[in-house]
This record gives sequence, structure tokens and C-alpha cells, in this order.
Amino acid sequence: MKRRARRPPGIWLLEDGDRSRSASPLPTSPAPCGPASPTHGPRRDGRHRLIALASGADAGAVTAEFASVLPAVLAMAVLICALARGVMVSMTCQDAASAAARAAVSAGGGEAGSEAAARTVAGRDIDVEIDYDDGAVTVVTHCPVVPDPMGVLPSLVTGKAVGVLT
Repeated sequence: MKRRARRPPGIWLLEDGDRSRSASPLPTSPAPCGPASPTHGPRRDGRHRLIALASGADAGAVTAEFASVLPAVLAMAVLICALARGVMVSMTCQDAASAAARAAVSAGGGEAGSEAAARTVAGRDIDVEIDYDDGAVTVVTHCPVVPDPMGVLPSLVTGKAVGVLT
């Protein structure tokens, strides 16, 4: 089996068999496109796409695609920021319930100290419910979340903690 020699890049065979070296990888005289197909138009090969890209024929396409995708990207960014805020408030509300239950257990059942501990952790807008039952204290906190613009996330989150009184 014979192996064919490869041409170095940049050397093109012209129609008369003469070799030519050019600075660009595109031939200086492109081959004809071929007969036109009745359904698809003229046949195109990779060289025509390279020539079109090099000439800047699609210069506005990137701008148009960016303008059509930008609202979706912004909506996703706002939704992710609102979701992150909701998660942060939920964690803070749970921490406030835990702090209130810990204060109730350490004080032996003082309700004022428990509410103060919860408000120290989560702020003044928190609602605290404390329930003493059979040697245990249950603290439920409700924290408001700034509503997101789309109304997808909850506007109120809840944290719950239980402490055992000894």
C-alpha cells in the first residue's frame, strides 16, 4: 500500500498544476461552488464560511443574541439573589429559636430572657412563641423575608427549637 505525501500548510495546487505559496491558508482563486441544487441553493464548503467570518458579515449577530438572552440572565440573577436571601433569613431564624431555647433552659424557664435572646440574634421584627410542656421548652420563631419581585419565595420563614428543662 502506497502512502501519499502530505502537502505543507500554505501550499496550494492551482488549476494548471503549478504550486503557489500564499500567506493565508485560503486559496487565491477559490474553486467554483458547483451546480445549484433545486432545493438547497448553491453548495457551500468551509472556505466560504471562513471568508464570511473574516469579512465581518455577521458582526451584529452577537449583539442581537446578547440582547435576546440578557433579560433571561437578569431574571435568573434576581431569582438566585432572592433565594439566597431567603436561605440566609431561614438560617438566622433557626439560630434565633435555638438561642431562645438555650436561654430558657439556662434560666430555668424565664420567658423574657428567651425573647430577648431571639431578638438579639434575628432582630426586632421576629415573632417568638414559647411553650413549656412536661419538662421541655419549645420555641418557634417566625421571621419576615423581603418578598422577591416575582412572588415565588415565601414571605415568612419559621425556626423551631426544643430544649429539655432539668
